[in-house]
Amino acid sequence: MIQESKDNRTLPEVFKELQDSRNAQIESYKKAKINNRKGFKNVIATKTITVASIVVLIFCITTAFTGYIFASNDNKEEVEILGEYEENNNVISVENVISENISVITSKKLVTEERAIEHKTVYKENKLLPKDEQLVVQEGINGKEEVTAVKIYENNEFVDENIINRKLLEQSTEAIIEVGTSDFLKNLNVHIGDKMYLINSSELRKDPNENSLNICTIPQNLDVKLLDVTDNKWCKVSFDLNEGYIRKDVLTSETLNPEIAQKCRILRIKQSLDFNMDLNKPSGLNLEDFKKILSGNSSDKYKIFENNAEAFYNIEQKYNINGVFLAAIGIHESNWGKSVIAKDKNNLFGYGSYDRDPYSYSYVFETYEDGIELVAKMLVKYYINEPGTPIYDGEVAKGSYYNGPTVSGVNIRYASDENWCNKVYSKMEELYNKL
Repeated sequence: MIQESKDNRTLPEVFKELQDSRNAQIESYKKAKINNRKGFKNVIATKTITVASIVVLIFCITTAFTGYIFASNDNKEEVEILGEYEENNNVISVENVISENISVITSKKLVTEERAIEHKTVYKENKLLPKDEQLVVQEGINGKEEVTAVKIYENNEFVDENIINRKLLEQSTEAIIEVGTSDFLKNLNVHIGDKMYLINSSELRKDPNENSLNICTIPQNLDVKLLDVTDNKWCKVSFDLNEGYIRKDVLTSETLNPEIAQKCRILRIKQSLDFNMDLNKPSGLNLEDFKKILSGNSSDKYKIFENNAEAFYNIEQKYNINGVFLAAIGIHESNWGKSVIAKDKNNLFGYGSYDRDPYSYSYVFETYEDGIELVAKMLVKYYINEPGTPIYDGEVAKGSYYNGPTVSGVNIRYASDENWCNKVYSKMEELYNKL
């Protein structure tokens, strides 16, 4: 449908008139802003007019290119102009235009307040720590200060401040952290003071060099206590009561060699065996060790000792007596449980016997374990502890037959056979060697 145009102006004339109107409004706004800021409401009104002008301009442009008919002065014929419509994706928001042009309101506030002073952290290298491991030597503590400042806000949002004065209330304490540098300690996963083990027998030297005095030779698999890491080749260690230097390349750790700790423990137990060893303390064997040494013995025909391995272990822990020594006595006195007294009376020790009639005078026990426990209590109370020594159940040792806590000391009042101690000790050796 063709509409008649009521305006004889050309399109360029319309654009020019709109542009002139917009420029006049902008100039008016600038003059008003320079001469007199009459307040926030005038600014809003002026900018609203500007926005309205922009909207009218856009409307006119859109209308001009979307199908309106314009009449020519030279030609009275009406011509239909068909335009193409293009969607406008950049919609103008009147609210955004206004908010972006509103003046910023700035305010200031004087405050005095207490603030924390953050502590510093100092890092120091430590060659006696595994590489990259950290050790807190001193905890950091924050300090306090009183601060007077002018705080600056824009539209009630804090933006900056000017410090006028500071007053120290509490001094901060710096944190001190040591950082390890030792590759050797890191690779073996050990620290100073830990156990290390020898992969080969080696000499303990007085000084960290091959020509230094040899203090002693340390057997393979034994442990030493790490005291220091001196250089690329040597470590300072203690072995029993000796201190000296040993090469790094003969040392290992339980982390790298899990089986070596067990080998060391067994070797230490074997080395503790001595004719003059104290018998008033546990042997150091665990339950599995007792089962191992008391099992598979061909002489144990009736498996009496094998079946009572746990009893010997438990009694050692309960009464503080060497359980291997106790087993060795029973083995010697009963011939591995094959004696008549052992079989008939569950008495492995011939306890209560007299030489004139051993069988008649010997005690009868309900079980072998009962006999083992009674003999252990008797040895602890009368033979291997000095009088007054605290023992079991809140009692103290009588020490009536005490002649030292050794196998030879027990022999003096326990057995009429002077060679008894050697026979019992040989049985102990036999059992220890099965570890």
